[in-house]
Amino acid sequence: MKLREISFLLASFVSYTMLASACSGEAPSNADGAWVGTVTAEGDITTVVNESGSVWGGPATLVETGPPEYMLGSIGGLWATGDEIYVIDFQAPAVRVYDYAGIYLRTIGRAGQGPGEYMSPTGVYTDDAGRIYVHEVSGNARVNIYDREGNHVDTWSGPGGARVFSGPLIKALDGAFYTRLTVRDDPSDPTTWKRGMQQVGPEGAIGDLMPMPELEFDRLELTGERTTSRVPYGPGQISAFSPAGAWIVGVNDAYHFEIHYPNGGITRVEKFWDPVPISAEEAEHAKRWTTGSMRRNDPDWNWNGPPIPDHKPAYYLFSPTQSSHVLVVREGPSRRVEGPCDEVYEDRGPSYEPCYEPERAWDLFDLEGNFLGEVIRPAGRLFQPFFRDDLVLVHVEDEMGTIMVKRYRLTVPVRDDP
Repeated sequence: MKLREISFLLASFVSYTMLASACSGEAPSNADGAWVGTVTAEGDITTVVNESGSVWGGPATLVETGPPEYMLGSIGGLWATGDEIYVIDFQAPAVRVYDYAGIYLRTIGRAGQGPGEYMSPTGVYTDDAGRIYVHEVSGNARVNIYDREGNHVDTWSGPGGARVFSGPLIKALDGAFYTRLTVRDDPSDPTTWKRGMQQVGPEGAIGDLMPMPELEFDRLELTGERTTSRVPYGPGQISAFSPAGAWIVGVNDAYHFEIHYPNGGITRVEKFWDPVPISAEEAEHAKRWTTGSMRRNDPDWNWNGPPIPDHKPAYYLFSPTQSSHVLVVREGPSRRVEGPCDEVYEDRGPSYEPCYEPERAWDLFDLEGNFLGEVIRPAGRLFQPFFRDDLVLVHVEDEMGTIMVKRYRLTVPVRDDP
C-alpha cells in the first residue's frame, strides 16, 4: 500500500464562556500560523484563550506505519515464477518477493552502489536454475545476479556494459537477454543509424544487431527552427520485440500491423475497428499543449502543419507477453480531468498534468496473427502488465493514489459449439 498523508484539524477546547467571548469579535490573524492567545490564572483556575494559529503552526498529518515490505511506493517491474511474485519498488529501492497469497518472503539484494547492490532497479527476471537477475539502467547500468535466497553471485557489466545495459532489457523464451540499441556506422549521417535488439551477456554484446523493421508512411509533422514534433494523434510507427524473438511493428493509422519472425517470414494482421472521435475541446487542448511545447525552443513558433485528425489512432502500444502472445493496447473516448492540467503556458511550455484521461482496452492476439479476443481490464489506473499463460499481474493506482499489485487468472469464455 502506498504511503499517503491524511490531514486533520487540531481542535481547541475552550469553556462555553470563552467560546461566546471569542465569537463576539473578529479573531486576530497571524500570517505564519503561529499560536496567538492569552493564559490567565485566578486561584486554582487557569484560562487559556486560543485566539488564532496553533502551537504546531499548521495541521498535523497521519502517516501510515507498518512493515515497509507491504507499503509500495513506485513499482518499476513485475515478474512471476510458478509460486512466487517479484516486485520492484523503485522508490525504496528494493526487489521484494511474495507468495501467491501476497505474503512477503524476502528481499533480493539491497540499496547501494557496491557489488550486488542497486540504486535504480528497472527489471527483474528468473531462470530455470532459480537465479534472479536484477537490471539497473541508470547509474551503474548493469545486471546483478543472485541465487534464490538473494545472495549475490555475479554481475554483468563487461566491455561496453554502460552502453548495452542502459536500455530496457527483455528476457526471451529461450533464456537469452536482449536490449534495444542504436548502431551508428557514421554518427554524422542519420541514414546510417540502425535500431534493433542486441543480445547481451556477461561480457556485453553478443552477435549481430537484430534490426527493427522500418515501415513507410505519411508523417504528419510540425517543424521549428531547432525541433520537430508529430501532430497530436497523427500516425506513428509502433514497435515491440517479443520474447519469442519476433518483431511486432505497425503504423497505427488503421488497425493493421506485421509480425516479423526470426526466420524471415512475415505475417500481416488486419482487424476491423470503429475509429474513436476526438472532441473539439480535446483537439484544442492538444493544439495549445503542442504550441506551448514548441515555443520553449522557438518563442515565435506558430502552427505550420496539417490539422489534428478527427479520430484517434487505432492503437498506441504493443505489449508482447511471456506466452507468445501480443497484447495490443488501444484508446477509447476520453474524459475531462479537472485540475492543474489547465495551466498551459504558451510562453514557457505546457503543464505535464493530463487534461484528458482516455479509456483503454486490451486486445490479445497469438503470434500467428489470430485475434483471440478482448480482455476486460481491471478498474483503476493500470501500468504495463505481466502476462504468462493464464497468470496476469498488474500494478494499479486507484483514485486515492494507493499503489497495489493485483494477481488475476485469465478466464476465456466457454463456447457452445454445435
